[in-house]
Amino acid sequence: MGSTRRGTVVKIAETVAEAGLCVWTGDVEFHYFAGYSAGAKAILPGVASPDAIALNHGLMLLPEACAGRSHSNPVRQDIEDAADLLARVTIVNAVLRSRKESVACVAGDHRKAYRVAYGVVDQMYKVPVPGTADVVLASAGGHPKDLSLYQAQIVWRS
Repeated sequence: MGSTRRGTVVKIAETVAEAGLCVWTGDVEFHYFAGYSAGAKAILPGVASPDAIALNHGLMLLPEACAGRSHSNPVRQDIEDAADLLARVTIVNAVLRSRKESVACVAGDHRKAYRVAYGVVDQMYKVPVPGTADVVLASAGGHPKDLSLYQAQIVWRS
């Protein structure tokens, strides 16, 4: 398909590349290193080649690649650049409460509509942190999000 600004060579499933219109669905929530889930993630990593996924996910090592960050998140920027390579991409994304009840739904341009969706997530779940701490203990939110060690991701800051 081409390359992103960060040099990720984007190869995607042929049936998707040849489609006249792609409509991607998902639910928007915080994502460990891509900022938020859903949106153009349906394309990269969704239908991208293993090499493209590896290059994109390698960006998670950069300090800007963290939950709740989109505009300056290198992983998210790379994902959105990949989606821009397709002719027509539309999203239909929901925002859910913790009990999976829908509180918002957006549709349209994968960048514009998506920003509205993660704005709703931010209003619902982001809280200001007054300072730093030596140790922070946090929960993934209980069952079923505590089923795997993946939910216990640690962010080291020095």
